[in-house]
Amino acid sequence: ALTDLGARNASIVALTPVTVCQFSEDTFTALSNDPKLRAQLTKRWQLRPIIKNLAFFKTLNATVNEQISAISELVEYPLGARITFDKDHLYFKVDGDLGGDNPVMTSSETLGWQPFQEAILGEAIAETLVKLLVIRRDDFETTRRETPQLNYQLRKQLQLLSTEPVPWTLSI
Repeated sequence: ALTDLGARNASIVALTPVTVCQFSEDTFTALSNDPKLRAQLTKRWQLRPIIKNLAFFKTLNATVNEQISAISELVEYPLGARITFDKDHLYFKVDGDLGGDNPVMTSSETLGWQPFQEAILGEAIAETLVKLLVIRRDDFETTRRETPQLNYQLRKQLQLLSTEPVPWTLSI
């Protein structure tokens, strides 16, 4: 097995007729001997529980969270590191404390580009070991537009949290 997380299953939605093949864990392990594939699958499996615990993604099903894990990267910053939050990435604070002059930046759970909201840009300093889940803006937007559940839940959540109206039309 690639991980020691125990039994796993998968949900698949077919857009066209398909033939399904079931194989054992041993067979899967043999098929997944490619180091790049193993690394990618392991990374995605390790990110899934982290993503599921973020308020942004809590209400999404496992299939959508799997899509998010495919476009995400977990980045660690040591104590004292300067971290720049830019408009091309969406950053989720997974663990640790940020310091700096901007109280919005040091207290926010999401930083950088924000879907349907004003970006939180600038620099902060890691006051402890900081772990950030980082997603490229273009990748997130593509996934949002192609995933109705993500698009709907995101807008619904933002509408509950924001005093500003959230647009409900797709920008395609």
